[in-house]
Amino acid sequence: MPNPFETVILKLLDIGFYDFLLFLLALPILFAILKKTKMLGESPIVNGLIAFVSAFLIFSFPVITGVSLTYSMTNLFMQFMMFIIIILFAMIISSFFYPDLLGMLAKKFTHRTMLYTAIVIGLTLSIISGFLPTILTAVSGPRAPVGPVVNPDITNFVAGVIIFIVVLIVAAATTLRSE
Repeated sequence: MPNPFETVILKLLDIGFYDFLLFLLALPILFAILKKTKMLGESPIVNGLIAFVSAFLIFSFPVITGVSLTYSMTNLFMQFMMFIIIILFAMIISSFFYPDLLGMLAKKFTHRTMLYTAIVIGLTLSIISGFLPTILTAVSGPRAPVGPVVNPDITNFVAGVIIFIVVLIVAAATTLRSE
């Protein structure tokens, strides 16, 4: 018999909640990148709108291509978290032997080889988790028919949420501009 958490998670998976979480993850990351790089200027309205549209395109990717990102992203995040936990335990253990562990790490991480090592570890984890093959399959593979049959109430609710988010972005931007 499944436990209550498993039942809730499976129900959320059935209604596509985890695809929406990808949208919620992509939106602040893209906004922060645009704000930090000032690629499109310093206007929060422009950065917010571009981040929203880009995150919405990521949200629509599984529907358009027929390839779900949920499973591969879950594997990717889990493997990254396990890697971080292993690094934390290694730092705790090595702090017994190196009294100034942070000073030693500051010297080691200034070399370019540590950057290359981090890139290799990131690519390896994305390949092992199935994220990179999923993206490559979606880009080069056959397209699924667009438009699954969805309950109109759910469609109206999602459209309302999207409109509400856009209104909040515009309201926040006008409030910031008036200050």
